[in-house]
Amino acid sequence: MAEEKALRETGWWSNYKKRVGNHCMWPGIRCNAGSVVDIDLGGHGLNGGITPQIGALSKLKLLNLSSNSLTGELPSSLGNLTQLAVLDLSYNHLHSIPLEIQNMENLVSLNLSGNPIFFMSSEIFNLKKLMTLHLRNCRLSGTIPPNIGELESMVDLDLSNNWFIGPIPSS
Repeated sequence: MAEEKALRETGWWSNYKKRVGNHCMWPGIRCNAGSVVDIDLGGHGLNGGITPQIGALSKLKLLNLSSNSLTGELPSSLGNLTQLAVLDLSYNHLHSIPLEIQNMENLVSLNLSGNPIFFMSSEIFNLKKLMTLHLRNCRLSGTIPPNIGELESMVDLDLSNNWFIGPIPSS
């Protein structure tokens, strides 16, 4: 019931007529043993902010809200999603990365491309399992952080089309 309440409060399913009954049957939702494990609403025309209630979905492993019109700051409650492996918020209008992102210890793929972030949060470097990091077209500037090499699991890094200056760190 707590998951269904959290999902309703996001407002993301307000336009769906078939939203009655079991929330595991709603469009873009996949459950395992009654708990929401995937939300895949990429390109669904969502707008507004990402509500803090998203943090109540503690079993979530995949969150794809890419190619929508979501705005504002990412809620700190995202840090509660410690089971999350894939986070794709690319091509929205989001402009911050919360400090709590470092709590997402199982995150292996993070895509924030196409958002006006401007600043690469150092907390990203605490994500030791991160294999894919896409921050393309984020208006990032300055130098590429030298500690980017601390992401030892990294196999796919895309920082293209930003405003970096200076050399690529040897790390």
